[in-house]
Amino acid sequence: MVKTALVTGASSGIGAATVKQLLANGWTVWAAARRLDRMPPLEREGASLLSLDLTDDACIAGAAAEVAK
Repeated sequence: MVKTALVTGASSGIGAATVKQLLANGWTVWAAARRLDRMPPLEREGASLLSLDLTDDACIAGAAAEVAK
């Protein structure tokens, strides 16, 4: 079984650290934040990047659809 996680607030701090730990433990990780420009290092480590603004319902729906693919 593939373990998949969606981590919000992944552009810095606890969110970025969580992404790194999950990747190190073999998870498939979607790293989400409003500021994708801060996240190329996470992408290089294997995370899929996702633009996500949790105050925008349409953005949330689009992100959920992308992850569900």
